[in-house]
Amino acid sequence: MEFKLSFDWGKKKSIENTFHNNTPPELWGNSYFYQLQQATQNDQALINMYNELPEVQAPVNYIIDSLSVIPYRHVTMKGDKEVVVENSPYIELLRNPNQYQTENDYIKTYFLNRIVLGVGYVNYLKSIGFKASGQLFVLPSENTEIVLASDDKDYRLNEIVGFETSFGGSVIELDKDDVFVNRESTLGVDSYIQTRSRLMSAVMTSKSLRSNYDARIAIVDDRGSTGIIAPTEQGSTISTPDAKAMREKYYQDNGITKGRFPFLISPRPLGFTSTSMNAAELELLANKSDDFKIVCNTLGVDPALFGLGNVTYNNKKLAATAYWENVGIPYFQNYLQFTKTILGMPENDFLKADYSTIAAMQEDFDKITSATSKAWNDGVITEAEYRESIGKEGGTEKKKGDRASDTNTQGSNTE
Repeated sequence: MEFKLSFDWGKKKSIENTFHNNTPPELWGNSYFYQLQQATQNDQALINMYNELPEVQAPVNYIIDSLSVIPYRHVTMKGDKEVVVENSPYIELLRNPNQYQTENDYIKTYFLNRIVLGVGYVNYLKSIGFKASGQLFVLPSENTEIVLASDDKDYRLNEIVGFETSFGGSVIELDKDDVFVNRESTLGVDSYIQTRSRLMSAVMTSKSLRSNYDARIAIVDDRGSTGIIAPTEQGSTISTPDAKAMREKYYQDNGITKGRFPFLISPRPLGFTSTSMNAAELELLANKSDDFKIVCNTLGVDPALFGLGNVTYNNKKLAATAYWENVGIPYFQNYLQFTKTILGMPENDFLKADYSTIAAMQEDFDKITSATSKAWNDGVITEAEYRESIGKEGGTEKKKGDRASDTNTQGSNTE
């Protein structure tokens, strides 16, 4: 007897573009898959990661929410001293960046593009018919491209002539002097105009998270693992007509719809043999937690901040401090320097953040205040130096002891 096996895989799909280095991947219809060896990142895959996976959105939102509330001011250097500039036009513009967004919205939009897609584009629209001195817009990173003078692939010599963005429902061409770019590392890309988000290293983790959710949903929908129901009596079988009749009776009289109960009634003893692992065996929640930790670590956010792992008050406090020292403050300092460049501020002027308002940094600020206060009381530093160390202005250049002697002298003269 001859046996033949035939497999019909359906319509064949061309994989010519699937593995092309410059084409966003679609492997067998899975738009979330990403070839790690590709030269360009899949922006849509990263956007889907953020929009659809809470394990990605949570640490990203932690960063952008924390950075959007840091106070800062315009400071100018006069000699070796910092002086706060009152009624600064730069601060006024940043407080009201454009007619659609508040300062908080603008900062969040910038960091969302910067962190998820690895690059932030800011358009400084000079005053043309507007009451304000100008407006700042964060352009959508996924829809903004650099326009080069020619097709010359020697990017060292090719000139940037402008930018093109899909913004507000239309394609807009912008002058190169009106758009400012701030990028992540470009390791592994094949030109100077490409970038690679740090989240790219977690793309495969996002694929694992999606599979995890799919498995959990399937288990819930099917009420357990898949398997085979078979007679347990030795030599007992269920004929095809009997099996069909049982199935029809089950759906008619004992189904799960219209108040019926999900029981299968059989005239013969039946046993169940599982052909897949159940939820406990798959350890889906544990695996999801591990994937979440990977995403957090990719972004430099300690999972302890979300209550994962051996979390105590001190551990969470240390995690928050480490976040600000290693991620939060460096990100915001970079943003302030980038903003100074956008606004064209003078060399001796800059934007200075006040990190003393951050709860996680308050202990360090209190220690500095206590130490400098003692130094002033002991006559080691001047009052002006003490006030400067805690971010205040004013004070004299005399030490406390000198001021006391002056007071005594003045008092004796008065007498």
